[in-house]
Amino acid sequence: MNQLNIQLVILTLFCGSCLGTEVGNPPEKPVNTDHSEIEIDFVSQSVQSNISGLNVSSDVKFDVAVIVVKDLRFRRCNQGENKAPRTRSFLAELLKKDLVDTSVKMPLGEYCRMDIRPKRGGEDSAFPDRPELKGNTMYARGSFKGTPLVIRYEGDDEISFFGKFEIDSSSDRLFISVDLGEWFTNVDLDQAELTDGQIILSDGDGASNTDLLEKLSANFEASISVGLDLNGNGVFDPIELRGEDGDD
Repeated sequence: MNQLNIQLVILTLFCGSCLGTEVGNPPEKPVNTDHSEIEIDFVSQSVQSNISGLNVSSDVKFDVAVIVVKDLRFRRCNQGENKAPRTRSFLAELLKKDLVDTSVKMPLGEYCRMDIRPKRGGEDSAFPDRPELKGNTMYARGSFKGTPLVIRYEGDDEISFFGKFEIDSSSDRLFISVDLGEWFTNVDLDQAELTDGQIILSDGDGASNTDLLEKLSANFEASISVGLDLNGNGVFDPIELRGEDGDD
């Protein structure tokens, strides 16, 4: 065998070895250290729950509570608004457990603010399979002292949460907790007028008990807390919540 043939054989063996190594052990994908994909889960903070509904007090029980969200915007501390990651439109089902409402890619770092922008159901053909949401940004159904209770709210003012939380490479789920009991602070449902045997709080067509609904809507912002799934079990735990201004 001449010198040229020997060189070709050596080159073939060498390249074959390289190919086998690449096929058998593909290179690991680089770990992205710039952002994390965060699942967003809206939950109710009220502690009394059962199969048939959720009791937010001794008098008020909910069977359904939904907020129509146009988008969420998360603002990093000391960063411009143009860098705020945001979600798409979705329904926030407050009473359904272990439900991922949406997800968002968030740069790693410390966050100081979250904005919730509601959207009226039916706008831009949004959620046509939920007729009770048409024209409303929030809908809830339940009872007060055994009397049927319906809340329909069409207000679309932005709701803001100011509190610090940090997204790092291990973060994968964020809980947005809504304390439904907080909605009824200074809202005396005993003063509500009945419509066909129901208590209806509505500011849309067939407006009813608008004074009570106005007080209830003023409590929305105070009812919101944010918490990361620190132990990674995918289950909401109130001790993981952050209050406004970063207070535990």
